[in-house]
Amino acid sequence: MKFDKTSVTVSSSCPEIEIKLAHSGSLAANVMGHNVVISPTDVWQVAAQDGMKAGAANHYVTRTMPA
Repeated sequence: MKFDKTSVTVSSSCPEIEIKLAHSGSLAANVMGHNVVISPTDVWQVAAQDGMKAGAANHYVTRTMPA
């Protein structure tokens, strides 16, 4: 599991960004699948915990951002 970028910096004046990810692995999602969740720095841990509560059936992602 790795990305070709370890960080991304976006100017605060930028109103919108687009992130494109491409799967380059050969293992099936049920064996080595991962999701990426982009969240504000101050809620990343809550977002991770919320994803675990959502579980595998929901691909570890809820439909709303945790508070």
